[in-house]
Order: sequence, then C-alpha cells, then structure tokens
Amino acid sequence: MKLIDDPKPLQKNHLPETIVNRENLVSKLNSGLQGTSNLHIYGERGTGKTHLTQRALSKVNNKTAYIHCIEHDTQYQVLRKILEKLKREPVSTGHHTSELQRQLEDQAEVFDITVVLDELDFLLFNDGDDLLYTLSRTEGFQIATISANIEDLREHIEPRTSSTLQSQKLRFEPYTEEKVYEVLADRASKSLKPQSIHRNALKHISTQTQNLCFGLTWLRTSAETSEDSITETTVRDNRETAVNSYNDSKLARLSNHHKQLYEAVEQLCRENTSVNAGSVYKEYHSLTGETSSLSDRRLSDFLKQLEKLNLINTEYHYGGKKGKTREIELAGIKPTKQSPEL
Repeated sequence: MKLIDDPKPLQKNHLPETIVNRENLVSKLNSGLQGTSNLHIYGERGTGKTHLTQRALSKVNNKTAYIHCIEHDTQYQVLRKILEKLKREPVSTGHHTSELQRQLEDQAEVFDITVVLDELDFLLFNDGDDLLYTLSRTEGFQIATISANIEDLREHIEPRTSSTLQSQKLRFEPYTEEKVYEVLADRASKSLKPQSIHRNALKHISTQTQNLCFGLTWLRTSAETSEDSITETTVRDNRETAVNSYNDSKLARLSNHHKQLYEAVEQLCRENTSVNAGSVYKEYHSLTGETSSLSDRRLSDFLKQLEKLNLINTEYHYGGKKGKTREIELAGIKPTKQSPEL
C-alpha cells in the first residue's frame, strides 16, 4: 500500500463527483428516472450501469427501492424487500405473496414508487415475469430493470407483461480503449502518489479490457503489490491475481452452493484440458458430500448463472450418446474470445 495515498478512487464501487465520459448517460438516466416511463438499462459488465443508476435514483422525488436480484431472486423475496425499504422496518416471512402485493398497492396509493431491479436475469430464472406483470399493472409504480445479458427485454418476458411494462431501452455502450485510459488515469491521479505509475502500465490495461470495474481492480492490485512504481511489467504480472480478486467480488453475493460449484470448476481446470458438466457435478458432490449436495438439474441452473456473471465460459457440442455436452472453463484466465470482456 506504499503507493496508495487514498484507496477510495480505486474501489470499483466508488462514484466520484465528476463522471468521466458518461455525462450523456447521466443526463438520460436522470431524465428517465424522474419521469413516469419504465426503463430497461442494458450494457456489458463494467460500463457503469449499477453505480450511475444508483446515483440517479438518489435524486428521484419518489419513494425508491433498489433490489439486487442475485440476492433476492424470487417474486416473494423481492416483494418483501421492497416493502422493507419503503416501510424502513423488517417484514416477516409469514405473509402470502398476495398479501405482500396488497400491501404494496396500499403503499402506491400514498406515494409514487420507483423500483430498480438489478441483475434481472437471476429473477427471470424463477418467477420474475409474474413480478414484472404485477408491478407494471399497479398504479403508482415505475420500474427500472438492469441487465448485462438481456438487450431486448421483450424476448424474455410474456407478451402480456411486455404490453403493460412497455420499457424504454437505455443502452450503455462499452468503454473504448481511450476512455478506459482516461478514467484510469483520472482515478490514479486521485489515489496514487505522484509519478508512481508509468503511462505504459495504464495503456496496457486499457488495451486489454473494456470492463472498467475489472480495469480498476487490476490497477489497484498492481498498486498494492508494487514497492516503487507501477510499470507495464507490474500490471502484466498481476493480471491473474486481479482476475481472481474480481471474480471473488462477484462470488461474494452468491450462495455457498454457487461458490462450491465454482470451486469444482476451478479444481478441474487445474487438472484437465477439457471439463464438462458431468465432471463438474461429480467434483461438486465430492466437495460437498451427498447429504448437502443439490441435484444435477439445480446445478445446471447454477452453472447458467455463473455463466451469466462471466465467471465461467461454456461451449455446447452436439452429437454422441447424450446428444449435447457442455465444455466449461474459467473466464478470464485461459485465453478465450471473451477474456478481454470479463
């Protein structure tokens, strides 16, 4: 930490007062969330969707509720969490879903309410369509959804839900190499000791990823492990450590079963050149023990969720006795087509 004067600007959740290269999106978000239309916010990971939406949400006059759907991935959990945020008190688990819906309707009769559903994909794995349909038909609700994987929401929800939701789409374009460099240079100037980082170090990170969150993790990891100055060699040597740190931050929100499944993939990738779903399930059961293991069907859903988070890459092959197999590898460590995006 000898090179770091202020660690905050290098944290991926740090939102500076001045936003570099996202001024137009900030304006659109502020306008959209202060209006009445529903929004669907789409963009690849590391483009600033979550943080800029939370910033815009803080300026909304409505009652607000930001929900992270990785942690709350069913209609019941989301309804309960919205009520807790609106009432600012715990809501017991003994209520029926219809009772929670009625309580929300009562709230909406008194206040206009803006709800943000981040990582919407996880909710749509379950009964998220029913939730979107219910909320979109409740007078006084504005709904903003966020996804790194779903660009056209209409393709992932029922027609009846789409017709009542009618979300306006707001796309976050990936950062260009030049913009990643500019943001990293700005954060480095605010965090690091003067003249402690070489231009080529920032240049290397900006040429390797459009994901600003990962870029900041990479820069911070390099600063934490360097004694004198951060060079291009420093950041090259710290890439895998930065990948692991970035992945750990995404795993932190997930269940122990997700983490154990990821550990199974990680273990097999160290040992094998080719890893498939069957071998991952077997390794997972070996790690957890049969009494605490989930079914292979449920694990298949969890693998899809890990893929949605870009923690693993999967490739499907057709043919053979089973008809279809999934080859799996860790994202961002082996050279893959997706590795620069993380």
